Amino acid sequence: MKIAYFGYDFFADCLEVLLKEHQVLKVFSFNTDNKYNFNDKIIQLIGGLPISLQLGAVNLENICELEEQGCDLIISAAYPYKIPVSDRIRGINIHPAVNSEDNLESLSCKCQMTAKALFTRFMSDIDGFWQNSRSQDGGSYWPFPSSEDQTVDWSESVVSIRTKIRAYGKLESMATWAGRSWVIRDAVTWQEDHCCTPGDVVHCTNRELVIAASDGFVCVRDYDEDIDAANSQEVVK
Repeated sequence: MKIAYFGYDFFADCLEVLLKEHQVLKVFSFNTDNKYNFNDKIIQLIGGLPISLQLGAVNLENICELEEQGCDLIISAAYPYKIPVSDRIRGINIHPAVNSEDNLESLSCKCQMTAKALFTRFMSDIDGFWQNSRSQDGGSYWPFPSSEDQTVDWSESVVSIRTKIRAYGKLESMATWAGRSWVIRDAVTWQEDHCCTPGDVVHCTNRELVIAASDGFVCVRDYDEDIDAANSQEVVK
């Protein structure tokens, strides 16, 4: 089967499955930030193979070229751009489902492990699954979180702050203390009555900081200064 693959390293295991038994005509990816998203693995997988790589948004001309090459299937695996629809090429989308009990890291790992297993099963009987497919109604679009969404408000409860920091994890939350901007990847919290001002640093260890919230304290364990914010402030000055 001739296939065009759209995605980056998040679902690279699915591309690896394809390369074992199918002809991948072309891989479409994008310029990753190499901080939160990468495409090193997919580039390595197709290295030395007669497979072209295109970075950036796909267009209708690209789809027409795939049609001319006899492409049978388009696979979108966390590709951030809209792919034009083709009447001649079937297409499937691999995407995660949200579980409120997960944080970013656990959700990512579960999705990647499950995707490989389900995708392998799907490719073993693609015609059967396609004939028994059902329309998926009631979909929704969730935009990328804004800086405001990721920013910690120290006047909120410790439960709210812990939920936000846990949810973003390595994607990082943002916060301000001691007059500077920071990014946070991990923290623990506890409720405690106090008379401190929310946002004040009330204790320091060799590696951690304890910051007051409205109804308790936040022990920040993994953090760095927000270099982008600091550079922006320098430009303004």
